Amino acid sequence: MMRITSWPAGCLFFLLTCCFWFGGVGPVLATEVFFTGKGATNLDNAIRLPALAQSCTIFGRLAYPGQYDYYTFSGRKGEVFTVEMAVPTLGNPEKFRLFLAIAGPGLPVGDHDSSLFVLPPGVGLYTVKPVGKEREKTDSPYGTDYRVTQVFQLVVPGDADYYVIAYNPEGLTGKYVLRVGPPAEAGILTAVCHPGRFLAVRAWYNPVQLLVVMALLSMAGGVLLLSRRAKR
Repeated sequence: MMRITSWPAGCLFFLLTCCFWFGGVGPVLATEVFFTGKGATNLDNAIRLPALAQSCTIFGRLAYPGQYDYYTFSGRKGEVFTVEMAVPTLGNPEKFRLFLAIAGPGLPVGDHDSSLFVLPPGVGLYTVKPVGKEREKTDSPYGTDYRVTQVFQLVVPGDADYYVIAYNPEGLTGKYVLRVGPPAEAGILTAVCHPGRFLAVRAWYNPVQLLVVMALLSMAGGVLLLSRRAKR
């Protein structure tokens, strides 16, 4: 029978047990998470989003000037499509803001600059520009700060595939967070029970800080191990 011989070890064992048994259920998994790379830069390679009733969060990055990130979802007539765009307050140019284009059948035709991107015939588009009054927001599970620049809702006009295109018309590069679907509650339990997701978000948000913390933890672990060996 395994015995826990110290209070810190007992706490760690209890925490890991909770993460194992409860990490896969509850509201912490109500949101799907995507990290985009450079592959979703045209209509053919658009990232498929879940059903509109499912919340999802996209941690994206415009890595080079003129990049367009494409997403697609299957909509049914009368469904409500909700999207929120935010930019991190850390690591972005001060003026970095994104435009969103919502494209698909039944939307206004001709409401875009054809020099920016080409749409199939008969496909209309809404352009959602940054608002003048932004809102500060802290994502508590991950300790990340953002400026919410757009919130937009669309009643889907028909049963079809629609596209969401994120871009900066001035060619600026930077990171962004795109939330699609109904709001999903999340708290500190998200980070505790899903450490892999927590580390991935922190690495995306501030990779230097994460590397420093990991290095310090490794050093502390090494010192602790050496001190225990020296006592034997």
